[in-house]
Amino acid sequence: MKTIAILLLLSFSLAAQTLSLEGSWKWHEGDDPRFAAQGFDDSSWATTSLPRREQVPAGVVWIRREAVAPASIGQLALAIGSYNFCGEAFVNGVLVGRIPCQPGEDPPFFVPRVYSIPEGLIKPGEKFVVALRGEQRFALWGNASFLLDEGPYLLATPALAEESARAALGRLQRNSSSFIVFSWTAFGISCLLLVLWATNPSRRELLWFGLFQMSIFAFSASQLWFVYEGNVPLLLFTWSIPAAFLFITAATHLVLFNVEMPLGWWFAAGLLTLGSRIVLPGFAWQVPPLLLILVWAVGRLRSPQLPDRLFALAVLIYSIAGMNSAFSRTLPGLWPIPGVFWVGPFMVVTISAVNAVLSSAMLVLLILRLGEDRREKQRLAGEMAAAAEMQSLLLPSEAIEGVEMVYLPATEVGGDFFQVVDRDDNSRIVVVGDVSGKGLRAAMLVSVAVGILRNEKSSSPARILSVLNEGLIGRSGGGFVTCCCARFEAGGQVTIANAGHPSPYCDGREIEIEAGLPLGVVAGIEYEETVVDGWRFTFISDGVVEAENAQRELFGFERTKEISGKSALEIAGAARAWGQTDDITVVTVRRIT
Repeated sequence: MKTIAILLLLSFSLAAQTLSLEGSWKWHEGDDPRFAAQGFDDSSWATTSLPRREQVPAGVVWIRREAVAPASIGQLALAIGSYNFCGEAFVNGVLVGRIPCQPGEDPPFFVPRVYSIPEGLIKPGEKFVVALRGEQRFALWGNASFLLDEGPYLLATPALAEESARAALGRLQRNSSSFIVFSWTAFGISCLLLVLWATNPSRRELLWFGLFQMSIFAFSASQLWFVYEGNVPLLLFTWSIPAAFLFITAATHLVLFNVEMPLGWWFAAGLLTLGSRIVLPGFAWQVPPLLLILVWAVGRLRSPQLPDRLFALAVLIYSIAGMNSAFSRTLPGLWPIPGVFWVGPFMVVTISAVNAVLSSAMLVLLILRLGEDRREKQRLAGEMAAAAEMQSLLLPSEAIEGVEMVYLPATEVGGDFFQVVDRDDNSRIVVVGDVSGKGLRAAMLVSVAVGILRNEKSSSPARILSVLNEGLIGRSGGGFVTCCCARFEAGGQVTIANAGHPSPYCDGREIEIEAGLPLGVVAGIEYEETVVDGWRFTFISDGVVEAENAQRELFGFERTKEISGKSALEIAGAARAWGQTDDITVVTVRRIT
């Protein structure tokens, strides 16, 4: 019983030294040192309530509260809640503590603070005045300044004041949980997009959108770190991110929807953003550049293309939400649409919610687009595989005595071709050609050229080239075809005609023949024939001499000449090892004896 009595007495004693200061306070805009004095008349001041649920207006404000001290006083401390300003706290005109303004100061400006009261400053049972001088100038902290004031406002023993402040900080942190969700949502979206970009480097919109989401996470994380830890060096790094938001957002959406913004708009937005950031106070700097982007988005709503209109609508919503956020923070009490709303005890920042919804929608759109691209690539890959198979059917597949043939396309299908045909007169026709360009278009022209060759019965190289030329006129699509044609006769004579193709080699030397014009360029061309004597002939495409190594050095004619006496497989392998940049074709022929 004695112990219980002592505990009850102690509890009563502590309660007697605890005085709540929550409720009605007087407040006034402006600055005057006399506002802290105990005898100052504040009867004409407006009334507010602490903890305060509205934001502090920009500029300097004073807030005063008169109370009667407890009858029993020991060591006292003043607990001041998370009112969003920096400045000083006074008791009976005496400064008892500073409300910090700079990042890294402890405690940070929007968490509860506890200040010791000098002994004798408050007398038992007598009136005293608490005055707070504050200045709201925290555009730097962005959405974190929306956290509601959770108190406490009280006069108590240091232990009770500290315990009350810790409890209020816990409530403040719990209220920021929705902000944490939005921040980690941005981080998750960013990681996913950057991984997708790493697997699809050509899709720049994935990179832009991923960086945009990462910047949102970085800025949000710095604010949350400030709320939880009270010291956030990250803010020194990310303070300018709100300005970058405007550019990254615009660039992201523009690349995402393939919509081009005139260069003048970019310069205007840049100058307007920088100028607004320097000149306008608080959050008002965000309004002019957002307004410019909004005007641009309204203009895009008239686009006949649905993706353009959807993009414009997304930017429009984001711009309006951003301006609403800026107005609600710059003109608290005057702007009707809140920048935050509350779901139970949880704070939801409007601009963060809008960004989360739009970002999620765009992520879905991106994934759908990537799915379509993948299906299209699979379709094209199937078509290219079929084209490669068809092209292989156009080239000689069976071994021919005295002839070695190697064909290494640079892609699935190529623009090189060759034919080896034995005539009834015991002569052998060898044709090696190269279509300008690569890919499917070049392969289609190859099929046309091979079709003409297979239908041509002449044994004259010049005649064969002329027929090819006439057949390709109007079918080359602005390109051309080079070709070299040779007739190997049973008696050992070799006759060659050339149409702009690299000269063949004979017994390790380059054959000097008339180059002639490429095929498919000018109608009515007659080609010259050259008779050559030799034993071993090597025909190549320009993919051999134009092979290029890492130092941008070409394989060249000299190296080609040096190895021209080797097998076709060795010549093609040497060019590929040097650095293949084009289709490589090598055909070696031993003279018919």
